[in-house]
Amino acid sequence: MRYADFDPEPVRRPPRRHVALREAISAADYLACARLIAARENGGLGTWVERTRKHAQGPRNALLVAESERDGIVAYGRVTWVPRARYPAPDAAPEGYYLGGLIVADSHRRMGIGQRLTLARLRFIQRRAGEAWYLVNVGNDASLRLHERLGFHEATRHFSFPGVMFEGEGGGMIGHKRFDGRGSVCAGCTVEGPQAPAGG
Repeated sequence: MRYADFDPEPVRRPPRRHVALREAISAADYLACARLIAARENGGLGTWVERTRKHAQGPRNALLVAESERDGIVAYGRVTWVPRARYPAPDAAPEGYYLGGLIVADSHRRMGIGQRLTLARLRFIQRRAGEAWYLVNVGNDASLRLHERLGFHEATRHFSFPGVMFEGEGGGMIGHKRFDGRGSVCAGCTVEGPQAPAGG
């Protein structure tokens, strides 16, 4: 998936209208999310609609959207449950809840919507598990900085994840965040007590 260019000192534009967060539940929601993907990725709109619907309806998954009063759905973010394979590879990515697929419409970037969606997804995960994971291209500075601010650390750059390929130099990374203070899950873990998502 392509990612937006990173601006280390973005100019924050004031929201034009109130933007509310909620779970996507309808065919209209899936279509709106698919349009956001199609604007950035290759592939037909129908394909993205079907993939979005299948993901949202998958066991333990979630699809959260940001909806503007005037412009409708302007952003979305996924939570994906990744189970352990029956015969996992030695370097298989850990089982658990993963953040992914965050897209904000160009017209609504630099308004904090991506961070709000990430915090909402972390709350979704924290109600169900003691940790969260995410995959990222190591060249995606915007995502790296956002997740670092929210308490994620690097778990590994040596892993396999079915169906995922990373563009550019450096490849991909798995990021990890614990909510319960345990320090025995990956090399980047430290025991610092519970880490609840900040903000709202």
